[in-house]
Amino acid sequence: MSVISVSNSKGGAGKTTLAMILADQLVENGLSVAVIDADPNGIITKWAAKRAEAGREMPYSVTSQPKEAAMIETIAQLANENDMVIIDLEGTASRMMSRALIRSHLVLVPFNQSPVDAELAA
Repeated sequence: MSVISVSNSKGGAGKTTLAMILADQLVENGLSVAVIDADPNGIITKWAAKRAEAGREMPYSVTSQPKEAAMIETIAQLANENDMVIIDLEGTASRMMSRALIRSHLVLVPFNQSPVDAELAA
């Protein structure tokens, strides 16, 4: 019942890709995983829908864009039901991000290899 957030206030840093790869690998290692798609772009949710249309369900559950006020409760519920919860956060600082980070056991901050991106990730 660990919670990992993937966060960076800069968009395009690879948060969603990292969240999906991490979730896939955890499932491959026998853990039950829930992903919270808290990014307004909803890329993980859209990907899950495309896979479902093709008859290939995601190997983990996806909760799409919970309301800000329900974020803490959503994390707690999913953490009780799964071995791991991965939260894909939006690319901007927000209360939603703060609520997720407070409940996280680990925060991963991906960034591109440039001085500007590294500074923005700090």
